[in-house]
Amino acid sequence: MGALDPRPKGRTQSALVLSGGGIRLATHIGVLGEMATWTVSGKPWLERFNVFVGTSAGAVYSALFASGLTPMQIRTLVECFGDPSMPQLVFDWNFVGAAAALLRLDAREALGAIRGDGILAVMETVMSKDLRPKLQALLDTAASTNDSRALRQFMKSNSKRNLAAAHDLEYYSDQYTFGDALARGRALHIIGTNLYTGQKTIFCYLANPSDIGAADEYDEWMSKASTFDYFNDDDNITRTIGNRERELEASGASNLLDSKFQRFENRIYRRFDPLLYGEQLPLALAVRSSMCIPVLFEPARIKRRTMPNEPSPSYDLFIDGGVLSCAADPYLGNAREVLGVSLGNLGRRLPDANATASCVSVLMKTTDFFGDAITDLQRVNSEYQTVPVTILDALPSVQAKITDTQSIAALVQDGEDIAKDFWALLHNLAYPDGAVTVDPSAIFREPGSLRVGLSKAAMAGPLSGPLRPVASLPLRLVEVVAIPVRRVQLAWLAAYGLVAAVLLAVGVTLVALARVFGALFAGHVGEAGNEAVRIGLGAVWVIAGIFLVRRVGYLVWRTYTLPHRSRPSRTNARQT
Repeated sequence: MGALDPRPKGRTQSALVLSGGGIRLATHIGVLGEMATWTVSGKPWLERFNVFVGTSAGAVYSALFASGLTPMQIRTLVECFGDPSMPQLVFDWNFVGAAAALLRLDAREALGAIRGDGILAVMETVMSKDLRPKLQALLDTAASTNDSRALRQFMKSNSKRNLAAAHDLEYYSDQYTFGDALARGRALHIIGTNLYTGQKTIFCYLANPSDIGAADEYDEWMSKASTFDYFNDDDNITRTIGNRERELEASGASNLLDSKFQRFENRIYRRFDPLLYGEQLPLALAVRSSMCIPVLFEPARIKRRTMPNEPSPSYDLFIDGGVLSCAADPYLGNAREVLGVSLGNLGRRLPDANATASCVSVLMKTTDFFGDAITDLQRVNSEYQTVPVTILDALPSVQAKITDTQSIAALVQDGEDIAKDFWALLHNLAYPDGAVTVDPSAIFREPGSLRVGLSKAAMAGPLSGPLRPVASLPLRLVEVVAIPVRRVQLAWLAAYGLVAAVLLAVGVTLVALARVFGALFAGHVGEAGNEAVRIGLGAVWVIAGIFLVRRVGYLVWRTYTLPHRSRPSRTNARQT
């Protein structure tokens, strides 16, 4: 439990902290791939770090590296997703949730545009102990031959197998965990955000997972180190929470309150069900929990340990760790020095026109801004007064959407150039053509220093064209008549078709009603009756259409749902 110890003690670890950034994961790959060629005192530079902290995209890289993949293998793995046939593995659009929300009239069924099971299945393939030797062989072959066809087929077939598999204790026992990473000398910390409580949550190795007493004592230390000084009496707060728990229990509502609720700067997550996942949480599930960009990805679900007076089963939901984390945190790993790689913009507040490209762009920018604000706040954190912190702001010059896997290669190359510029900046030398040696004193200065190196894009700002305040631009009449055919997509065609159908139905109904009243006014009862029959038939067709839509929604749900992932196996049911 010393991973997040707030008490003063000797620091012996070196931490590498990687921020989130969506598709800019490829920039991490370029930066760290170049750093992998550096040496210090005759040893590889990256071997200096024995603590790895990752958030969102940074969690992906940290977990892959900590589990034993080399920087070149990680690069080869991610670059294979640049093939047009691969993105569908990770971007599984949430047709299931949309259909369920339609049928149950409950928006909670669709909490994200992308379901996230696909990317979890991919991570579980990579983190499978049984598949790892075969995977590494395919990665090495693909890198040497520049042919990733066998690798892509391997990823597709095994990811599909994982989607259909029963996720029980036997399944998770084949997955790499935080304990496996620590056995390699790499203490891994992955950051997520608990959606229910807003608590910054740390997924890491648990030294004594079954020692609840020690866990409670540790939580007490962490709470005192990070809580506010409340005017309210602590006993009064505790009684109020206890009263709320009893009210929920009496009403029969699900009670997910923690009777030992406290406020933490960082909280180690221990509430997962060991009868399902094992004593240590699988890395793939922790990574999935760290990279759930709100609204874009559905929140990750982790089954909770069954406690007295608690509904069973109950789950914790997690969203992107980037909401509450940035590229540096001296608490994590008890580090004596911290090197952070940020994919946001810690430079001047320069405008970016792409911030309004879509609602997804707004969400991505929002998480970037959260990280920037947290970094600003942490500059005055007392913990920083004893630790040298250096952050490389690796904002790439390549502009890419989160689903733009075609830009992976360009982002990797950009990352390599950023790492070269960073070395040259700190050493005040031209980047050498041959062996590259690092002077640690050039990167880590005196304790208490927080220094940031900016990439060219972070200095100059994004080259995204003029700002366009979309909402305030007036429409011109010519835009109503002239349809931009090149920008017409299936989604827009469906929207236009739906609007046209609704307007047609409303128009037909109004005409029929007008005819009924006209016939009655003229005394043509028979004709009015005929029009009334037509209106009745139209109503029948509307009702039939509603049932047809619901039937189609059910078929969509049946087609895309994953029964094995949500249905416990007999073994799991018996154990829980």
